[in-house]
Amino acid sequence: FAASMGKYEMARHATYTLLLGSVIAFVTSMAVAMWWPDMQDFEGELYSRSVINYSSIFLALASGAAAVLSLTKGIASTMVGVMVAVALLPPLCAVGIFIGFQEWAAATNALLSLLVNIVCINLAGLLTLIFHGIGPRTWWEKRKAKTSVYWFSGGWGAALIALAVIISFR
Repeated sequence: FAASMGKYEMARHATYTLLLGSVIAFVTSMAVAMWWPDMQDFEGELYSRSVINYSSIFLALASGAAAVLSLTKGIASTMVGVMVAVALLPPLCAVGIFIGFQEWAAATNALLSLLVNIVCINLAGLLTLIFHGIGPRTWWEKRKAKTSVYWFSGGWGAALIALAVIISFR
């Protein structure tokens, strides 16, 4: 939303919030893994968070678009928060748990899954807002937002291409 409106301060605040929440979830999950005696209690569910392929990209893109569509159609914002949390927290916590258990390959795959989800949710959300014509009202804000949209969509698009290449060579 911040990118489509050209609100750089809002984007900076959202990035800070994402990073802070991610660090808290990561450290907590790593501590739980170090404290937990045996990974077998949740091994199947945990390893499912480390599976990454091209279908993961399409699912994450659809999730991002659905989240923004639900906001633009007036569905409760709490639901959107839950949708994003379901896409981001499981792979993030899996990274922490795998690192806690020193499962480096699985941690790398879970991290790749997390990055794909972050990139796709942001890219799909931005594109959905653009296609729905949601943006600033004044000409000055529109000009600023146009530049913002180019930079953010280009950055997220380049990140998605890089992640797709990484997935294809794994």
